[in-house]
Amino acid sequence: MPKHSFISFSLHNQFVRGFLVFAIAGFIFLMSAQPADASCEQSLFFGTGLANFLLWPPFSNEILSQLGLPTQVVNLAPALDYAVRKTAHFTEYAAFGFALVSWLRHSPSLHRHACWLAVAVGALYAVSDEWHQSFVPGRSCEFTDMMIDTSGCLIGVLTYFAIKLIVVVRKNGQSEPDLSKDVRLSTEVSLS
Repeated sequence: MPKHSFISFSLHNQFVRGFLVFAIAGFIFLMSAQPADASCEQSLFFGTGLANFLLWPPFSNEILSQLGLPTQVVNLAPALDYAVRKTAHFTEYAAFGFALVSWLRHSPSLHRHACWLAVAVGALYAVSDEWHQSFVPGRSCEFTDMMIDTSGCLIGVLTYFAIKLIVVVRKNGQSEPDLSKDVRLSTEVSLS
């Protein structure tokens, strides 16, 4: 493959990575811009789906009642609302962290600091997201959501490096990974 076509391919991939980062950030912004009523309706929809799954015949009402959970969909769905909301926060930011570190890792000038930079940008975006929610009717700025968002971002970053490590090990056919060549997570963080 000629060198110029490789550069073109790399720039195309970098554009796609950057687009994905901004698309996820835009999605998070749109979800945060929903008034409380619309947000509650959306999480109740997912809670109802989860309640229907949990009340499916293989799961018995006895198990749910032993766990202290309601045994009817209309009662169980609202009880799951908090878990659905916090899981959504975590998942959005895990995807954001994964996409962000992938984009930064392939940036010529930022690749060495991709790990901590992705977590820092994710944390700052979480703070700005919660601040943005304080202006939306019925929504509020929650410190716990900032922590959940930042944790999700960190897990997304760590997932990226775990996958990268698995790919490198399989590609090289090594039984023990050589972290000094590709994944320099601990040294980059400790030297910064």
